[in-house]
Amino acid sequence: MLRAGFVCRDKTWCHYHPNLPACQPDAQIPTPSVERRLNSRYCKIERSYEGCVKHARYPEKCKEQDFRVIVPECLP
Repeated sequence: MLRAGFVCRDKTWCHYHPNLPACQPDAQIPTPSVERRLNSRYCKIERSYEGCVKHARYPEKCKEQDFRVIVPECLP
């Protein structure tokens, strides 16, 4: 998360969960991939009416969305 620009405020996740693999001293933390995020299932569903209707808990809400506006998570 630090590589993605996030900052640690008070206590770290590893402070509470020291046995997680990511909290070990020799852990290999992957670099976030913009391409992977943009091609994710989430972003593909969020960009289309058909995806919204197929996967939404309340499909009637899909009619209220403006699919020309892309959610921030799906922007480069």
